[in-house]
Amino acid sequence: GAKRSPSRADLSVLYDLTEAESRLALAIADGQTLASIAVRHGVKYSTVRSQLQSVMQKMGVRRQADVVRLLASN
Repeated sequence: GAKRSPSRADLSVLYDLTEAESRLALAIADGQTLASIAVRHGVKYSTVRSQLQSVMQKMGVRRQADVVRLLASN
């Protein structure tokens, strides 16, 4: 059957991500840039970058591409 993307709640449970971190991870997996995510949510680019670092640490990966790969495999 068709693959279902993980929800924010799934990511919270699987990786202990906050709501903002989950939203960021899903946006990255959807191909959005950090700059566009920052504008969309009305936060500084540095905030989004910091959230990405936290996401990668919690997911146990070193690169943004690995976040995308992990979410695509779920």
